[in-house]
Amino acid sequence: MHFFARALLAVVLVGSSVATAQTLQYQAPPLHRVVHRNTFALRVNPLGLLYEGRFMYRMRLYESDSMALRDNFIGIGLTPIASPAFIRAGAYVEVQPMTVLGFWASYTFVQYFGTFNLFQSFQSARSNYSDAEITRLGAGTTMNPGAKSQYLGNGTELTIGADFQVKVADIVLRSKARLVRPDMNLRAGDTVFYDQFYDVLAPNRGWYFVNDVDVLYQTGARSL
Repeated sequence: MHFFARALLAVVLVGSSVATAQTLQYQAPPLHRVVHRNTFALRVNPLGLLYEGRFMYRMRLYESDSMALRDNFIGIGLTPIASPAFIRAGAYVEVQPMTVLGFWASYTFVQYFGTFNLFQSFQSARSNYSDAEITRLGAGTTMNPGAKSQYLGNGTELTIGADFQVKVADIVLRSKARLVRPDMNLRAGDTVFYDQFYDVLAPNRGWYFVNDVDVLYQTGARSL
């Protein structure tokens, strides 16, 4: 299951800086805008603390009074992600031709710190990568003779994404699809690794696909 689907506790703080307040709810966005969006999450299984940020410049493609069309843009930005176990940083581009549909791509550098037994690689996709096995491998040769010790995994990751979102009354349906190609420095002979961000056994220098589908309830704005 994906990162947020396995979270038992998640605190999400989303912040945006836009030229006009309440852009999506009441009026079309300006021609040029700078947006900062961030997410902070605490989870278990595996235990983790995560900050994900996006700093974006967006330019509107066209004007429209339609709710389904008016939040359109092309943009560029930076996407830093940090946790006690790893850091990711890179650039991305995005095109949103209409409010309900957007496409984006990012290219990031990834560095694992060797903490919390979270980065381990394996010889094949059939390998056991359970929590217990990752902990055993991360224990090192001193505590567990014959096991692989921790190492500082690093590399790059190319991600292509498509986001679909639609709102009916107070119900929001959101789908976030991603096609990912990692290029990590693994031990000789290993072809896959445990990707803690997506919680999958990922093929190194190969493509894999993940998708999140969320159903949300959005409350109305309240005046003070």
